[in-house]
Amino acid sequence: ISPAALGELHALERCAGGRADGAFPANTSDVTATWGLPARGCPAPSLELLSAYPRQHALLRAQGRVMQYCYHAPLGNYMEALPTAFLLSLLLDLALVVHCDVRKGDHMAQFKTRMGDIFPRYFAGSHIDLGGSSAFYPLAANATDLRQDSEMFGELAPSLTAVRALLNIRAQTGSALGNPANRRRLREALGAKFADGPNLDGCLLRYLLAPAPRLVSIFERLSNRPAEGAGGSLSAVAMHVRLGDRFLGTRTDRRPDEDSRSVAYQRDPLRVMRCLLRSLQPVGGGAGAVWDRGVCLRAVVISDSGWVEKCAQRLMKKVAITPGVALHPHKSAGRKLADVALDKLMLDWWLLARSRGLLTFVDGSSFSRMAARFRDAGDPGGWRLQIGRELGDDPNVCAQPRPG
Repeated sequence: ISPAALGELHALERCAGGRADGAFPANTSDVTATWGLPARGCPAPSLELLSAYPRQHALLRAQGRVMQYCYHAPLGNYMEALPTAFLLSLLLDLALVVHCDVRKGDHMAQFKTRMGDIFPRYFAGSHIDLGGSSAFYPLAANATDLRQDSEMFGELAPSLTAVRALLNIRAQTGSALGNPANRRRLREALGAKFADGPNLDGCLLRYLLAPAPRLVSIFERLSNRPAEGAGGSLSAVAMHVRLGDRFLGTRTDRRPDEDSRSVAYQRDPLRVMRCLLRSLQPVGGGAGAVWDRGVCLRAVVISDSGWVEKCAQRLMKKVAITPGVALHPHKSAGRKLADVALDKLMLDWWLLARSRGLLTFVDGSSFSRMAARFRDAGDPGGWRLQIGRELGDDPNVCAQPRPG
């Protein structure tokens, strides 16, 4: 890149039209008023869900009447099926836990890194405790298996025994709500408006997830971390460049036919980086809007490719990038991911899930999609720019959307 072009990018990053994003608040560890429900982007849930159910969940858990969430998947897919797992546990009258007792012959038995084992290290329940192991649930040793054999679950009745829910990519919230009897019971448990809301997935994730101390700690140590706003949102635009599995880690045996995405970035990375920098600039808005305050947002770059991260660091002075090398649990059969790789994976998702603006690509992934739904539940003013397979010359494509 020429010195002149680099100077142009640095000028964009300085965001001359607004003020800097400011110092990071000192009380980042106090999450009691930030996570969980009610949330600004969600309809009001039932009082039972907020007050009575947490006690019921704790009682069921103490009795060993649990539903184990068994789904070996990368983090994005795991997050995508988690709301459905919670709905199933309500229908079965069992306490949802993320621990899964892996049995001989299970697909996940071949993998050393399993989401259910590491998830409680990074996420604590906002209202209920999802953690623990089989030592806490002696009755779970005889758990029966619940499998999803079709697009929709049939009518589910309360279970007297523990259950292993063996879910897959078809486990969407609609698969639990599709049966009329199931839907009627879930609307009663959650509240009709809440259950019928447009972002049920994101609102259920808000109910289930809050950062555990480890996630808070690695976030606070992040270099160039953005400032925090209302509802836990970050004054940032997070760009997710998912180049595909063929770019993960440090492999040299990549095949041309392996998973490859974010074509617009591969075709012209410099143009995409200019787009990210333009999206940081404040725009005019209506009275009281965050845009009126002239806030310059901080750039966050998240990718499965170290090359993308190095490119961003070459072009920007204050970009936030998580340390480490991106690895994929599905591509790690036979070996266990180190803590630094797990830290990066979880913090990458957490940054996406909290950033005010998101810049993604049309061939993106469940990783950024579920992060956006979580963000939208807590920050209804959040926005998302999506780049197609090619990025044209229209600068408005990269501008923050104006409030409607």
